[in-house]
Amino acid sequence: MITLGAMNRLIVKSISESRMILEHKEDKTEVYLDLTLPENQREIQGLEVEAFVDKDAADCLQASLLQPQIVMGEIKYLKVVDITNVGVFLDWGLSHDLFLPHKNHRLDVKMGDQVLVMLTINPKGRISATAEIYDELKTYPPYEKGDIVPGIVYSYSEDLQAYFVALEGVYHGMIPVNELIGESISIGDNRSFRIKRIRVDGKADCTPKKKAYQLMDDDAHRILVLLEKEDDFLPLHDKSNPEDIKTMLGMSKASFKRAIGRLYKQGKIEIENDGIRRK
Repeated sequence: MITLGAMNRLIVKSISESRMILEHKEDKTEVYLDLTLPENQREIQGLEVEAFVDKDAADCLQASLLQPQIVMGEIKYLKVVDITNVGVFLDWGLSHDLFLPHKNHRLDVKMGDQVLVMLTINPKGRISATAEIYDELKTYPPYEKGDIVPGIVYSYSEDLQAYFVALEGVYHGMIPVNELIGESISIGDNRSFRIKRIRVDGKADCTPKKKAYQLMDDDAHRILVLLEKEDDFLPLHDKSNPEDIKTMLGMSKASFKRAIGRLYKQGKIEIENDGIRRK
């Protein structure tokens, strides 16, 4: 079955001067390839091609030999190239621009802006863009606690003090800000997250941090690096102000205490009344 908005493996059925007819191997669905378009003017090896499939204005399935900048399940920044009364057009790398209806965003966009969007299928069965990413995501993902899952940060809630993440471009994820001590994160970041729990509402709480024992190694290394820069002494100890520790090392006081405890047991530092010293 052909997947709209994705790359599909198709068989060459017939070729004319300006058009090629492609066919899906299993269900025999036909797709046309316009050979006059720049992205399709390339040599085809053999009788099978990998092509992106969407629909034209007449609702016919059309193919492109060029993969666009975004496919189904992805979230990407795309450039605004035209603004009309009904919506915005975005450059996604194909000859025809991607349509973002005004009802699918609440943004004050200008020409040249970069807009974070994902693909969706509109009621007419055509591909369009949406910036309302939250509405497109699903709950109750097939993840377990501790799973590492790719995702993209797409929004921030001041009320909830949390970032929203699209896990694998499909499922709801949320990162409370208290999970970000010592971490830097921004809207549009594409990275891996560790699942902490699946909530009763079906959304996943996640964190960009590694497990505690892995974090301890990273924190200990960070302390050693800073000790080397500061002539082997840091004026931080277990009674230091948490803000001083966070400012100097970018970690919580609890993480700092765990890390210096490990370094002390390993014989790499001495803990003095006014700070820690590298041996």
